[in-house]
Amino acid sequence: MALAGRAIGCIAALSAVALWGVFLFRNPYAAPAEGRVLLFGFLMMVAGTVSAVAAALGAHLAMYLLFFVSFFPVGLYVLAGPGIFGAIGWLNLAYLASAILVHRPVLTAKRKGARRRLTPES
Repeated sequence: MALAGRAIGCIAALSAVALWGVFLFRNPYAAPAEGRVLLFGFLMMVAGTVSAVAAALGAHLAMYLLFFVSFFPVGLYVLAGPGIFGAIGWLNLAYLASAILVHRPVLTAKRKGARRRLTPES
């Protein structure tokens, strides 16, 4: 389950980076980005790349943090927007789902460990 979450997280993060690249340099709806928009888009691409690395390493806490960093500034905005770039928001949500998949075995192991400590040993 965790391995699937890591793979989904990597694919979702790298796909979002690719869409940010298209948005910045080959946008069919507007001219190529310049100035602050280019810098912000580049920073979102860096965040997506770091997110892919965190997913590959299975660092679920970093994955949650990076989801919030990449989703709430603009991921939610582009999710509601028209065109293909709404997929960036959906990919961010897929990344959150992958973080949950990576985190789930950790929670299960903690619960099992807590049960062992609570049961009296013979």
